[in-house]
Amino acid sequence: MLRTFWEASLQHLTIAQKLSRINDRHLKAVRDLPDEIAKCRLRLGNVIGQNAQAIRSELRASEFNKWKQLCQRGIGVLWYDKCTLTNAWVSNKGGLSGSEWTNAIKASINSMSNRGTGGRSVGGSRHCRNEVCNENNIVESLPHIRGSCPKTELLRNAAHHRVRSAIADLFRSKNFEVYEEVHCETTNDGITQNRRADIIVLDRIKKPRTHFRPNNSLGNK
Repeated sequence: MLRTFWEASLQHLTIAQKLSRINDRHLKAVRDLPDEIAKCRLRLGNVIGQNAQAIRSELRASEFNKWKQLCQRGIGVLWYDKCTLTNAWVSNKGGLSGSEWTNAIKASINSMSNRGTGGRSVGGSRHCRNEVCNENNIVESLPHIRGSCPKTELLRNAAHHRVRSAIADLFRSKNFEVYEEVHCETTNDGITQNRRADIIVLDRIKKPRTHFRPNNSLGNK
């Protein structure tokens, strides 16, 4: 990430720091270098880094934290930090075309232009194209498509099963005892509900440990 505002102040700061190390009374008479350095740091948000590289990393981390806190366009951004290996395509397109790479970025941060995709009704309606959703005038946002639209439920479940099985296989390769989709019941405010634990992992050799993440309801992923 490169911002011209940052770079202008960083370059000024770097030059001022180098000049301040020169012992020249004529230079000190015409320029107030400590003041220039202080003003550059102030413009950059009172950063604590001592050189341009450290300050740039500090600013990038700060902007990343602001980005992932956005209620809509910050969804999914957290994983850029948590899973750097699987998101290497962000900086290296690999086998993706330019348009595929752009659409992948948009989809990962919930900025996909659904109205720009094919198959919409004539007239440019913003409502979901699925008949069930259309009756309730539900807007076809990307979170709706990926999270709650009945039209994509089977795809979501299939993706969930692939991820669950991949994680379970990793535990099995480490000689753990693994169970998938285990039915259970929970009680909340006196109401008993059916649940399914995605994965239960047991270590029969060491102290038993259980990895438990229940689904919202029986059969609902």
